[in-house]
Amino acid sequence: MKECPQCGSPRIHRSRSRHWWERLRREFTEKRPFRCKACGWRGWGIELEDQRRAPAVSVPRAGGDWQPNFRAIDKALDQVPPEEPQAEK
Repeated sequence: MKECPQCGSPRIHRSRSRHWWERLRREFTEKRPFRCKACGWRGWGIELEDQRRAPAVSVPRAGGDWQPNFRAIDKALDQVPPEEPQAEK
């Protein structure tokens, strides 16, 4: 959502789910709860692509049999161009 449907303000942000049924609704639809800081409106809307945050990375707890995937890290680093040496002054 870019603006509040009630007052048209761009001061709109995601709101937390208040109840279990709101969390359940979130799981089955693309709509998310929003709140307007200007007028206090709270309702459901579809989040725009540029408003989405990067997904949280889950870090396993110590003691498990989890192994880091170094191949994925190496592959990502292979795509980064090397830095050129800087001339000394």
